[in-house]
Amino acid sequence: TTPAGRFEAMPGRNLQGEHVVWVDYDSAFAIHRLRPGFAYEARSTRLAAAQALDMRMSLGCVVVPVAFYTGVVEKMLGRSRSVVYVMPETGPLHAVFRPLAAL
Repeated sequence: TTPAGRFEAMPGRNLQGEHVVWVDYDSAFAIHRLRPGFAYEARSTRLAAAQALDMRMSLGCVVVPVAFYTGVVEKMLGRSRSVVYVMPETGPLHAVFRPLAAL
């Protein structure tokens, strides 16, 4: 599953030399575009699903359509270091993020 939390992301390349945004390099957690390959058709279909639960397709990375990656992710996160917040799917926010009052 995709980990929840606050991450200091950075642009980089995967093993195939493709541009990705490393959310957590040590755990190989990245945001990347839908790539051609054996799972392309299935992943493409899942990205087009109406329900969020039906869009699950990876082992933790965030996979987005090519147009969204090049038009948004690469432009906003893919040029320099950035901060990425991944919200928890289950459980309360304060279990992952400390309340502001505690800072």
